[in-house]
Amino acid sequence: NFHPILRTQLVSLMNQYKGYDKYAVWDTAGGTTFRKEKNSSYKANRDHSAFDFKAIRGSSSLYEELGFKNLSVPQCEADDAIFVLCKKLKEKKPNDKVIIISRDRDMIQVVQQGYADGIWDNVKKGYIDIPYYSIVDFKSIVGDRSDGVSGVPRIGEKGAIKVLTGLITLNEKQKQIFESCKDIIDIRRNPNLPKIEEFITEWME
Repeated sequence: NFHPILRTQLVSLMNQYKGYDKYAVWDTAGGTTFRKEKNSSYKANRDHSAFDFKAIRGSSSLYEELGFKNLSVPQCEADDAIFVLCKKLKEKKPNDKVIIISRDRDMIQVVQQGYADGIWDNVKKGYIDIPYYSIVDFKSIVGDRSDGVSGVPRIGEKGAIKVLTGLITLNEKQKQIFESCKDIIDIRRNPNLPKIEEFITEWME
């Protein structure tokens, strides 16, 4: 039973972020399909049939008990919902701080878009460093193994930095691959964002 450990972690976070409104954002069964349609290898290494949504329901009840507001957007990945939720929070109260609690480096793009002020890694007990370069462009070049995004062939991290700083240029074929990967990684390219934003706007009222 992970609840005692989870409860302790959540109480610690609540003490750390006293005075903040707190949200827990969850993946939903079925998730989104457009990324899979664009790239069949997207998250192909994950067995979603084994995903325990019963455990999620159990966890969400604990979050609710502790005063968190649970958010699940139908057929939506949590990353997309977090992006939109942070955007709406910043629009509503631009001077308030918005902090994401996550180990997911994909969330760096939320900070770089100005919709969050930092990302707290609760395992390392510190804020994730935000790079000077676009994390979306970087990952679109080097790929994201955990999500099955291959990136541009034969360009590693050092090469990606050279591309992003203008020291080297992608050829036309590489640019096509880069844009294809960016379609998957860049949350702003999600064609369902207007529907997600509509759902979250109504949920927040």
